[in-house]
Amino acid sequence: MKLPHLEVKEQALALARGIQVQDAFSTVRANALQKLENTSFPHRRVEAWKYTNVVELQKGHLLQTADGNAAVDVPTAIFPHRLVFINGVFNAAASSTLPEGITLTRLEGQSELPHQELEEELPAPFALLNSATLQDGVHISVAPGAQPAPIEALFISTASAPAHCNTRLHVSLANNSKLTLLERYEGAGPVLTNAVTNIVGADNSALVHYRLQTENAESAHIGSVLVLPGAESDFKSYQLMHGSALRRNDVRTIINHSNALVNMKGVFIGTGNTHTDNQLTMEHRVPNSRSNMIYKGMAADTSTLVFNGSIHIHPGAYQTVADLTNNNLLLNRGATVNTKPELIIYNDDVECSHGTTCGELDHEAIFFLRTRGLNEAQAEKILSLAFINEVLLEMPDENVADWARPWLNAVLAKQEDAE
Repeated sequence: MKLPHLEVKEQALALARGIQVQDAFSTVRANALQKLENTSFPHRRVEAWKYTNVVELQKGHLLQTADGNAAVDVPTAIFPHRLVFINGVFNAAASSTLPEGITLTRLEGQSELPHQELEEELPAPFALLNSATLQDGVHISVAPGAQPAPIEALFISTASAPAHCNTRLHVSLANNSKLTLLERYEGAGPVLTNAVTNIVGADNSALVHYRLQTENAESAHIGSVLVLPGAESDFKSYQLMHGSALRRNDVRTIINHSNALVNMKGVFIGTGNTHTDNQLTMEHRVPNSRSNMIYKGMAADTSTLVFNGSIHIHPGAYQTVADLTNNNLLLNRGATVNTKPELIIYNDDVECSHGTTCGELDHEAIFFLRTRGLNEAQAEKILSLAFINEVLLEMPDENVADWARPWLNAVLAKQEDAE
């Protein structure tokens, strides 16, 4: 039997080489394929993939493309304006009109890829595979000074047997513009969603970015988010995710302009035998910028959580203020949390901190709630929700928070029922 990473690489290369279409993306695909051929696929001896095994993909996800015309039940919208994608293919019929101030460009190989220079910054190998097979996606562009109504990009995956789909989303904010964007992933069945999201902000732009991942436990999701804030810009990120058979998120923020403010908060929950891996990198390349990352994890049953957060202060990036916190709850002795915060600093005049905690719920608090008539599972559920409520309370949009609370209740209810 081949090693999992070697078999997956063979399948990925065969998939990319099978794309014979000649269009505006041909050069992008060819360059990505060349890099992919010279890239090692992840295994346990690769530090960044030490705790995440791609053996799940040996089931044949890359051998079959999920049907972009599959019949699906489209969930209720969180925001009135939204774009809908089915197995990575844009579905105009299920989508709505977008508000004034936004231009939507369909990426069908008819136009140049926006911000093509970002291809050099994407993490290997799965983002490279996305580029090597690129055929569909959208570019959302916000006009200078525009403050459009919030929009939702809904990605639905579905299949009855192992398959894959690629999603590609580009977002550009012009000078002095503001946008609230909800990126939402729903799905059923053993589908690998290989997602790439690129966000570029111009001077004095502001973005509130929500990313919700709620595919079922059979699914696999490998996502890359690349963020480049502009000067004097304000970027806020909120990620909520539930574990699946394989879930991996690479989020990389590159600060190339001074006086950028970046705040990133996230909640990731593992139940059953699911796996969730978050890799966050904050690169400060210029002086006078601020960043703050707070991620909270909860591991139940026999689930596994992985968190690797890195703050990288480049030479000359003086007067940088950067903080990183990862707090985790173990709800079951059979669950596992692997966490590693990192500071890489090449400058003296900075203020940086990093820290992580991993522990159990307070037994005295559980006892107190039980004396008030609750059983142990109910008490644990209330305390678990309190642990992550900080992130929900800071969300600027009540619509998203109102959606998240019942979703979190349902996730924790499954844990309660399993006990």
